Amino acid sequence: MPVRYTAMPRRAPVSMLLAFLLILTALFGLAACGSVQGSWPDGQYAGRVPEPDRVTTRIRDETDNGYLIDVSWTIAEAKDYARKIKDAGFTRNATEEEQAGVYDYTADDGIVKVSISALPGDNGTININKLQ
Repeated sequence: MPVRYTAMPRRAPVSMLLAFLLILTALFGLAACGSVQGSWPDGQYAGRVPEPDRVTTRIRDETDNGYLIDVSWTIAEAKDYARKIKDAGFTRNATEEEQAGVYDYTADDGIVKVSISALPGDNGTININKLQ
C-alpha cells in the first residue's frame, strides 16, 4: 500500500511567526523607552539645572558625569528654556545660535555645563555634564 504524505497546515507556522514578531516588537519598545516620559534626573548635576516647563522629557543616557535627555519642544520653547537656565546662572562660556531651523544654546555655571538644542519636528536634547 502506498504511503500518503499530507502537508502541514500553514496556519501554525504563520501564527508562531506573528507571535514571535509581537514579542520582539514589545521587547524593542521597552528597551527604547529608557526612563519614564516626563522624568527629570535627580542627580547632583541635574539638580543644579532647572527642569523645563510643559515639555515631555525622556532620559536617554545617564553616566557618572552627566545626562543626555530627549525633549519634545519647539524652537520657541527651547529659547524660553534658555532664558530660564541663564537666570539660573548658566552664562559662562555661552554660545547661542539659530540656523536652518536648528537652535542651540550652551553655557556653564563653573561646575556644570548645559547644552540644549531644538530641531525641526519638535525634537531636541538637553545635555548636562560636570565640567572637567
